[in-house]
Amino acid sequence: MKLADQAVKHYSKKAIDEDNLSLIVESNARTIAEDIYKQILDHKKLKSEGYLESDVRESKPYVEQYNISLSFGEEPVLLESQVDTFSAKLMYGQFKKACHSKYRFDSSDEARLAYLLDRDKSVKDWLRPAPNQFEGLYWRDAEGESNHRYEPDFIVELKDEIVMVEVKPEIEIGELNVQAKKQTAEKYCEVVNKNIGKFGIEKKWRYIIIPTDRITINSTTEGLLK
Repeated sequence: MKLADQAVKHYSKKAIDEDNLSLIVESNARTIAEDIYKQILDHKKLKSEGYLESDVRESKPYVEQYNISLSFGEEPVLLESQVDTFSAKLMYGQFKKACHSKYRFDSSDEARLAYLLDRDKSVKDWLRPAPNQFEGLYWRDAEGESNHRYEPDFIVELKDEIVMVEVKPEIEIGELNVQAKKQTAEKYCEVVNKNIGKFGIEKKWRYIIIPTDRITINSTTEGLLK
């Protein structure tokens, strides 16, 4: 409310009268809201218990399972069978390094990345986190009205680190909600890294967003996870 009041005072200096001020504010409402939200993001303190340092606790000794439903007669297909399309409409299975037996993907880019991860020698294992895998990992939407559980697209274990991965089209990366998730995940990784050697944490964690146009059949995991 304080920032909104400041914005109105700023535009009142340019307005002829109250009616003109209302018109100016209404015409610039979205820009004003985005500017205010950016200021809030820059100065807010994250307090969800999943990533408060004082609340870090022993991690789950198991991987949460997916409840994935199969249509009648549907069978998981191999990633290798879809190299040309990587259709997001299919169920995939028989992975070499995944932590679950089958997955659905939200896009062909995610399926293509899974294919690359599953066959790369530098990858120890990978998973698509189930909804309850990261308890307390929440982000606040651009309207600031509610918290949402954050589920990264992939968790990838390498020799010396674990990488939390989000897959997004380049045009969406700058959106406020995507940046809010990024800030939440980076804070989570920061707190985890301060507790290496405790709570069963053995490797450092890192968060990245991979633009979809970088995920090609000839991409390398090393290049994508930089």
